[in-house]
Amino acid sequence: MFDRIQHRVDKFLGLRLRFHWSILILIVLLTDWVASAAISKLPNTSVWLVYLSGFSVSLAIVLSIVAHEMGHVVAGRRFGVDCSSIKLFALGGIATPTGEFPTAKSEFFTAIAGPATSLLITMVSAILTLLVAPIFGAGLVSYSIICVAVINAMLCVFNLIPAFPLDGGRVLRSAIWAAKKDYLMATKYASYSGQFLGGCMIGYGVVEAIITSSIVSGIWIGIIGFLVMFSARQAYKRVR
Repeated sequence: MFDRIQHRVDKFLGLRLRFHWSILILIVLLTDWVASAAISKLPNTSVWLVYLSGFSVSLAIVLSIVAHEMGHVVAGRRFGVDCSSIKLFALGGIATPTGEFPTAKSEFFTAIAGPATSLLITMVSAILTLLVAPIFGAGLVSYSIICVAVINAMLCVFNLIPAFPLDGGRVLRSAIWAAKKDYLMATKYASYSGQFLGGCMIGYGVVEAIITSSIVSGIWIGIIGFLVMFSARQAYKRVR
């Protein structure tokens, strides 16, 4: 049954969509975060409704990540770079291209398409909030849609940080590539930016865990920082 559904999804998207088991961690964390914030903002709302709202928001965010990655895929295909699969895991999603970008322009527009998709979802969610607010009031429904808008805005901004392998890092590499006509040099500096960001995130995670006692949050930020640093390093080694 599941394989049949997966096959239909793959056929509809034109590539393989795969979910790593760690995506469940993201869903649990988002559900708890949204629900905890809703309890403080809407204290008279039923707890089970609040957690149902949090779960719905987390699923909407997973779909938003798929849309973000599909933005990359659609833009890449316009420049002749196809994608074999999209994999979702606890820290986001990865669209795997089947080849290298032929020009700096192709990488720029492919990279910027993901954040642009997240920004579009933010705008649509904000407009939807304005439409449903007169009907449902400033309650759980409006709050849930606002959460979807805010989290997508955060995804957009975070991904635009000029640090490889984030989308902003790819934009940075394409800009250096276009200016210097040297793909290896562009990758080197984009990699350095990613390693710097990763190191800062690891340091911030350690400080947060020690000073504020937010151990889970600190570890989470540190893990993201480590993966950013590692991916940036590997990207330069691979190209070199």
